Amino acid sequence: MIHRIQRRPAGRRAAAAVEAAIVLPILLVFLAAVIDLGRLGKIADSLSNAARNGAQYGSTNTTTAADTVGIRAKAVTEVAQLPKVSSGNPSVTATTVTYSGTQFIQVTVTYDMTGTSFFNLFPVNSMTRTVQMPMMPQ
Repeated sequence: MIHRIQRRPAGRRAAAAVEAAIVLPILLVFLAAVIDLGRLGKIADSLSNAARNGAQYGSTNTTTAADTVGIRAKAVTEVAQLPKVSSGNPSVTATTVTYSGTQFIQVTVTYDMTGTSFFNLFPVNSMTRTVQMPMMPQ
């Protein structure tokens, strides 16, 4: 038994090329959006961890709560792998607040993301994370 290979008509090959030309840009935009959202998620996670590290260091006693240089150093170690990290970016502020007689340290980390994206599908210029942690009893 001899099998013959049937060739596709030329019109069908052209239709496949047109379909690919329509679908490929959509898939590429979707891929760019996934990459951009992943970048934003990574930055948000790093900033949350940075604020937590700074608050954990500052919550040990009142001396470390006043040590803004030490709090910033602990926070910046978490975001060191992000682009555009410098002496002023991210900015780290630490304050002590009291609620119902309990003293808390509040650490806020703000990261300037201007110029850090490849695709800029989600234009975010800065991101801020704040963590409050109770002070350890003296």
